[in-house]
Amino acid sequence: MSNERYYKSPAAFVADYGREETLEPLAEPEDGQLIDKKLFEPLEADLILMTFMANICDSFSPIKETIIYDYIIEKIPATKNLSQQYVNAYLQGIKPAREDFYKALEAVSAKNPDEAEEMVKEIVKICLADGQLHYNEKLYLAEIFQTLREQGVEPEVGL
Repeated sequence: MSNERYYKSPAAFVADYGREETLEPLAEPEDGQLIDKKLFEPLEADLILMTFMANICDSFSPIKETIIYDYIIEKIPATKNLSQQYVNAYLQGIKPAREDFYKALEAVSAKNPDEAEEMVKEIVKICLADGQLHYNEKLYLAEIFQTLREQGVEPEVGL
């Protein structure tokens, strides 16, 4: 523990040490404020879909991380001061399963058509980041397209 505080007694140190271990880990400082992971909540469904698609072939590469980072920075202006390393650490903590993918897909289908199309374009970029579109990626992309089409969204992604 390195808090550089002076304690008058060992009991005060132990009490403070126990209190700090029960606190949630804090994020990177931004202009003197501490950023909570709640900052990413507006894009929770998007990030679940994106990380699921990035991990589908066990190839969450730096290129895919950069695509997702750029998307976050564009969509949530308050994240502009976050380092890519911090955002990548947050993304690595997202380990969506198939059930999470389908729950996120339901949430995304309620988005307005322009936002949904933009998100799908980013997902296609993620899938093509390694130079090829794998079979599993095609299957899940088809699920995304079908769900959005049922909601009246016809994404134009160039495939």
